[in-house]
Amino acid sequence: MARKKLKHFPFHDEKKLVEAAIIFFNKSNVETQKNFYYDPSTKRKRYQVDCLVEKRKTIIEYDGPNHYNNIWKIYRDKQRYKFLKDLGYKVVIFPYYCALTKDMARYIFGDFYSEDKYQEMLDKTCDVKNESEILGPGWHTSRETPANFIPLGIDRFYKELMSIPKSQLDGIIFSLQLYCKDFPKEFIIPNDPRINKLMEKNINKNNLNYYYSRRDGKVYI
Repeated sequence: MARKKLKHFPFHDEKKLVEAAIIFFNKSNVETQKNFYYDPSTKRKRYQVDCLVEKRKTIIEYDGPNHYNNIWKIYRDKQRYKFLKDLGYKVVIFPYYCALTKDMARYIFGDFYSEDKYQEMLDKTCDVKNESEILGPGWHTSRETPANFIPLGIDRFYKELMSIPKSQLDGIIFSLQLYCKDFPKEFIIPNDPRINKLMEKNINKNNLNYYYSRRDGKVYI
């Protein structure tokens, strides 16, 4: 069977997240790739953040797979987030497996969210007209599945699942369930009792009104 082509827009992208932040926070309020120097003796030691909204003391970070499967990246993240929080910043993480649905946009952008801004994001950043046209939360063709996560990465993954909107959680679980139909379970999810229990939870089908490539049949990677 030939590999299916994805027809809809995936929001799993750092650049797109920054573009969305500029829309929601207004361009004048957003700084990108801002450096924070944690050693006064040298400018070589720094933390660079993806998106800074100084007026709101808010930092938004897009975290890819290596934030879950690389022990030293996880260690540096802990140091990084503590340093930034000690400076008084709120650090909001957008994991690579999430999608910027309306519920997630409200969660990320808070009071700056509006329906008009969300529609503008769909038009300009996603090049689609409707929320249902973006790829749903979770995994579609990526090989960076949770089975790759190290123990500390699994801990982080579980904590994030417990904090994000329920609609996002339902979509993530659904995507993993679809993936497990195509490949052995041990290649998709870690053997962790917390994750296994989540995989058995009842999902609200109203939270699945997005595009899932595997819902239409097997997708090869």
